[in-house]
Amino acid sequence: MRKFSLILTLVMLVCCLCLSAFAAETVMRWDEVVATNGGGYPRMAERADGTLILTTGSGANLHSTDRGVTWTKQSKSALANASKSATFTTADGDTYEFTTAASGDTTSPSITRANLQPFVVSDGTVLLGYRFHSATGARYTDGDPFYTSIRVISSADGGVTFNNDKNEVVLIENVATASNGYWEPFFVQVDEDTVYCYYADDLSDGNPATQRIAYVRYDVSDKTWDTENHHVAIYRGDELSTRDGMPMVTKLIDGTYAMVVEVQDFASWNKAVIKDGFFGIGAEYTDSTFVVGLSLSDDGVNWDDPIPVFGPTDLAAGNLCAAPSIATLPDGRVIITCQTEEGYTGEYGYTYDDDGNRVSNANTRVMAAAISDAPITKDTVITAIDPKNPKADGAAVGFTRLEGVLSFEENQYCIWNAAFASGNDVYIYGGAATNTSDGKTTDAKTLIWHLTAFANANEAASHDDVTARAGDNTLATVYGTAENGTVTLGVPAGATASDVHVYRMDNGVYLTEMDTAVANGKITFTDNGGYYAVSDTALVTYGDANDDGTVSLKDVLRIVRQSVSAVDGTDVAACDVDSSLTVDVQDAMAVIRSILG
Repeated sequence: MRKFSLILTLVMLVCCLCLSAFAAETVMRWDEVVATNGGGYPRMAERADGTLILTTGSGANLHSTDRGVTWTKQSKSALANASKSATFTTADGDTYEFTTAASGDTTSPSITRANLQPFVVSDGTVLLGYRFHSATGARYTDGDPFYTSIRVISSADGGVTFNNDKNEVVLIENVATASNGYWEPFFVQVDEDTVYCYYADDLSDGNPATQRIAYVRYDVSDKTWDTENHHVAIYRGDELSTRDGMPMVTKLIDGTYAMVVEVQDFASWNKAVIKDGFFGIGAEYTDSTFVVGLSLSDDGVNWDDPIPVFGPTDLAAGNLCAAPSIATLPDGRVIITCQTEEGYTGEYGYTYDDDGNRVSNANTRVMAAAISDAPITKDTVITAIDPKNPKADGAAVGFTRLEGVLSFEENQYCIWNAAFASGNDVYIYGGAATNTSDGKTTDAKTLIWHLTAFANANEAASHDDVTARAGDNTLATVYGTAENGTVTLGVPAGATASDVHVYRMDNGVYLTEMDTAVANGKITFTDNGGYYAVSDTALVTYGDANDDGTVSLKDVLRIVRQSVSAVDGTDVAACDVDSSLTVDVQDAMAVIRSILG
């Protein structure tokens, strides 16, 4: 069915006309939340075949081939072949040894791994970055040597096992006398040959009260890291005491980039700076420790100063919006997530010190999210939160907080959240557990909210239409971006690249089948970009009841007969032209109208 007749075009357009009147507002659909035994600090990536990869801070490695509905834990931990000790020699010749504490030892100094971040490179290599460092908290004594590093291991089998070539790379490492160092790696591929690994650095400038965002380059062709050259992406320590940290980056619809970071522009210790006119507002308006800052870049190298765009609903209450994440929706809008104390209910919500000051507890945080009101590009003018006249939802003008979707049970908290987008699918997820009255936690899991985002009701209806036409076949609907006139798409899980069919959306309907080629396990075709349906078999042609490739009066008669009684050799799905789930005279009339024009 590679060619569709003009009659078929008319049939599909008639079906779509009744929907166009409603095409104005964004349509978002939330599936039921998925809970999987993953653990804390979950992070996600996607292979070219549509398989989702989920790793957690404990090293859990889970894969999903059904768009996140179910998850299978891989046989080995993602960190099974990673180093468990470190040796570091300073420029003065002092050598330090760091080892992992014995099982059950909760007090001895130890080496640990955290902040796992997977990433799929265009050549299929799966990178896994993480921080490898001395334990913090009770195990760290001020003045003891503190080891800190960012490391990367990789997978040649699609993320099933890591470090299978014993190729662990230390991107940066150091020893300090306080628990300051390198944190939260995050990868972005900026062109065919280049991946950047961004990370937070509160060690290099010698002032732990400030922090910079740095990055290092990976060469895709020879699979090497330029560990000798680390570059600064964002640093505002010379003008404001703010720890711009936890970088996450997304590619925008125009090919440029956006980064979200934790910023402390409105923190209490910045009041003097604020009052002196840095923001031109009075210090009495702010007391929020963390808000989300948004930075834009043409090339992933040169970044604008972050602008506060998402914060707590009361900036003066001492709340926070921390650990931000960002993803780009198929229509160009962005979704930003963070963790906040606002919305938590239950045990240990807050405690107070001897002076009556409220003390925040990390186990009393839940997730929040905001979506931009319009597509974001490098040229978008970002408006900062106005502390003197803030919006009620805590978001800056141009962003809207999502309400009533990220729900949590009493005593349940959710931290270290993230957002990940692929085509119309958006995933918001985080590590969760439940506080108990005796000060313990139970029921640890990873919570995943699945959102399907559509630009409008017309596109949502078209998505339903193409899903119905695919029947039980493997199907993915994606937004494809053209580079030099060529669109490259991944293959749906379970399908074979050489056997898939790609349909472009025209006038709100997936109609035209593309002439595709297969290269390196991916689908390529000539087009200018847009929405596409990718199916492992040809889609049903509405109106072609006898499946002869054309729509004619013969099909009208077949549809009428089918509406009375079942007729052998009839494609029932093709008969249901108006997608009413029944075959009746209305379907026959729709075909007649299309034939008559």
